[in-house]
Amino acid sequence: MKPVVNPSANGVRLVSLVEKILVRRGYQCVEKRDFDRRSPTGVPLYTKKHKNGPGLYGTGYQVTFSFYHPQSQPECNCIQCRWQGISGSTDRKLPFDVLSINLGEHDTLIVIDGPKFLPEVESWLRGKSGKGKLFGVFSAWEFYRFANQGSLVRSYRQRSWGDIMVYFLSLKYKVGVWYGLLKYKIINIFK
Repeated sequence: MKPVVNPSANGVRLVSLVEKILVRRGYQCVEKRDFDRRSPTGVPLYTKKHKNGPGLYGTGYQVTFSFYHPQSQPECNCIQCRWQGISGSTDRKLPFDVLSINLGEHDTLIVIDGPKFLPEVESWLRGKSGKGKLFGVFSAWEFYRFANQGSLVRSYRQRSWGDIMVYFLSLKYKVGVWYGLLKYKIINIFK
C-alpha cells in the first residue's frame, strides 16, 4: 500500500523554502500593516499573504510573499508559490493567477513545483512570463539558483525570459552538434 501524501504539506514546504531564501538574503518578516508603511530603517522587508491589487474579481488578489529592498528594489515585488501535488488542482488556478497579476500593482514571479505539473501547463505559464507584470516563472530549484546569483529582481530583469531560452536552446543545439560529430567519428572508427 502506498503512503498517503498530503499535497498541502508539500506546498507548505515550497513556501518554507522560498521564505528561507528570503531570510538568507537578508529580508526580515514583518506584519502586513508594517510592510505597507515601509520601514524607514533601510532594512529589506517581506510579508506573507499580502494583497497585490484588485485581482480578477475586484476582491483583492493575495500573493504568497511581498518583498522590497530599499537600496536595490525600492519598489515592492511579489512571489506567488504554486505546488501541484495532485492532478488538476493548481493548473486551473494559474490562468486566474496570470490575469490577476497583470491587474495587480507590483511585478510578480511565480515559483512552481510538484510531481503533477503537466509539461503543457508549465510551458503555457512560462510563455506568459515577461508579459505584463508577470516577470518570471521558476521551479523551486531554478528559484534557488536565481536567488543565489544576486538581487531577486534586478538581476533577472537584465535578461528577458526569451533571451535566457534562446541561450539554453543554442547551448542545447551546440551540445547536440558536438554529440553528433563525436558519435559519427566513433561509428566511423569501428567501420
